[in-house]
Amino acid sequence: MDNTYTNSIIMHLQDQLDTPIIATNIKKNNPLMPKKQYFKQGTYQYLTTRSIDFENIPYNKNQKIFLCIYRIQHTDQPFLEYLLYKYPKSQCDICIFPYLRRNPKKEIKTQIIDFFKSTINIPHLKWTTKGYIIEENNIYLLINIPRQVTPHEHILRRESEWWWCLIDEICNQRHIVNFPIHESVTNLFFKNNDLIYLRAVTGKKMPIPRALYYGTYSPIAPFYFVFGPKQTVTGRYGPYYYLGSYEKIIRYAGWSPEYTLIKKNNITIADENGKLTEGGGIIRYAVFLGKIKVLLNHPHDKKNIDVPLKNTLEFQLRLEDRDGEWSAHYDSLYYGRAKIKSTPPRYWRANPGFVTKDFNQQIPLSMHILDTKTLKTNWDPHYYKYYIQ
Repeated sequence: MDNTYTNSIIMHLQDQLDTPIIATNIKKNNPLMPKKQYFKQGTYQYLTTRSIDFENIPYNKNQKIFLCIYRIQHTDQPFLEYLLYKYPKSQCDICIFPYLRRNPKKEIKTQIIDFFKSTINIPHLKWTTKGYIIEENNIYLLINIPRQVTPHEHILRRESEWWWCLIDEICNQRHIVNFPIHESVTNLFFKNNDLIYLRAVTGKKMPIPRALYYGTYSPIAPFYFVFGPKQTVTGRYGPYYYLGSYEKIIRYAGWSPEYTLIKKNNITIADENGKLTEGGGIIRYAVFLGKIKVLLNHPHDKKNIDVPLKNTLEFQLRLEDRDGEWSAHYDSLYYGRAKIKSTPPRYWRANPGFVTKDFNQQIPLSMHILDTKTLKTNWDPHYYKYYIQ
């Protein structure tokens, strides 16, 4: 994919998404968390560690300073993102908190200022240190950056070094796209789970969005980035928004819908196996699932198809809902895989998926182009080494 195409996508998206957000920080003591503070961001708060007096931490040899840089996305439902550094392919694409080796001849604050100037190009007045944690002789500094001063990078490649990650990616999935997140990052949150949640002013934990994806033919990916992955009325679960795991959506970013040859203006777009000749587009979203309907395929479950379509299998009658009746009582729907009786056993829908009801449930985070060099001849739902360019 040439740079002209990528640059045109960036210009299109910036006009749509680069809206500045203004937030305020107000400290408020919480009697349920002694010696700790909430930091208010509008109508919600984020809990930090006990003290910001990190300059008095005794120096230890070989001590590292990990910079836990976070921002709060101010959408209808706010959510956290943490900034991770991704090592190159030669170092297994591992994602980790950026860190410095502590210099006994420099104040910690001076080292951090130098880092921001030289690496992220954000002036000192645009970030705030919110506290620290000591783990295994290392210092983890919590640093807040307001959303409006961070780089607007929506197009990310495998060579991109800086990635804003969701809490779901850090603690649950433990990868972003298919790049592994180092256990030191995940363990910090598991050992200090007050860092995981934004809270309402009442102290109630706020929902955490799930990282989900959509895959499609690359020229139309910017449309889905801006307007959401909505299906037509022919969708198996109604005219709603269809998403899946990274592994699942590779199917649609790498191959044509029916695995057939496609030509446009005498140019082959998909070969005889349906594999796209140019990498498809992959869109990553933060998704608020809300109240979820789970299709279990239980023998006593309601059959949602009164008149089966041609070649419809018996179990599909309980795993489809073309009229979207689920949306009357739920915000989203989850469908899993079903075992097909055959020799050898096969599965229908090898990779589970999600459907959401409302446009505002998914917030676009980043867009990527699939690397066709990493594709097999045919799609393999259990293969995990499909990479982006």
